[in-house]
Amino acid sequence: MKFEDKLRVCQECKGYYGNKYFSKHKCIVDQPEPVKPILLGKETKDSDFEQILTRFRDGEIDDTCRTNKTIKMIGYRLFCLRRHETGKQDEVRKVVMAEIRELAKLFQAFKDLVGEEVTVEDMFARANLAELVQAINSVATNNGTEKHGQKLFIDAVILRSVKTRNGHYSESMQDEKRKELKFFKAAYKHKSSEIFPKARQTSIQNSLEKARKPENIPSEKNLKELKQFMDTETKNVVRTYQITRYSYLRSLFVARLTLYNARRGEEAARMQIREWEDAVKGTWVPEDQITQDPAEQFLIRDETIRSSHDTIRIDTKGDDVVIFDTIRYG
Repeated sequence: MKFEDKLRVCQECKGYYGNKYFSKHKCIVDQPEPVKPILLGKETKDSDFEQILTRFRDGEIDDTCRTNKTIKMIGYRLFCLRRHETGKQDEVRKVVMAEIRELAKLFQAFKDLVGEEVTVEDMFARANLAELVQAINSVATNNGTEKHGQKLFIDAVILRSVKTRNGHYSESMQDEKRKELKFFKAAYKHKSSEIFPKARQTSIQNSLEKARKPENIPSEKNLKELKQFMDTETKNVVRTYQITRYSYLRSLFVARLTLYNARRGEEAARMQIREWEDAVKGTWVPEDQITQDPAEQFLIRDETIRSSHDTIRIDTKGDDVVIFDTIRYG
């Protein structure tokens, strides 16, 4: 799908540039963040959240994400819950954008059913509960097939949105709206017993029966080929190392740690040097459990280092590069 080239505004020189030319204009040395013109003149509660809004593409749904006051307020509260998760900035941005976009999709479907004059707040009213249910089924259905995972995701977004609206009404002393929202939540949870059980049961069944079947497990031949590829690429990068290849080398290491140590991808990607240094110093071994035998001390320390952070070690001797296989304990 080809997207139309849209204008962006440079925060430094205030100039307007097309998407494909923005990276070439005079201020690019300072790496300014582009701003979409639709956001100009609007008050920003938080610059970090504003940058998330800027990442939305152009289109009816994404324009709603950037401009609808209620959706932005809900999105900002969701962002505040996660913004301090260190090392997960990119993940936080994707999660917040996904929830905001899903809410905007639901509102668009709801608006198509009820009428153009409705607001996001009207979705959280008991009088429109039937239309909300229709909108949920519409968004979570593609070519007559129900998308069970998306349906459960919409349910979670709605409940979080209700919780956010409840706090907002309480803070702004809108007690009547807060009381009505409480009644809506009770009605919605009662109605949920008709909407989501099938999707929830199907998702659980798929995870238990389909995802763990032997045919879904990669073959040993493919894993050996992948291992050989990563070994070869690592040796080549280390032999002719340049700083521009650092990210590629890191990706090779993270892939190997993930695949061959049964780790989740983010665990290996977030490993830091200070964590390795803690393991070397024996931080994770209680003093009262350390024996006085020097040989046993060495073995305890070595095993702690390996088990705390399954690692790949590289020894370089001239032009030769020796890759030691990773070891997983426990």
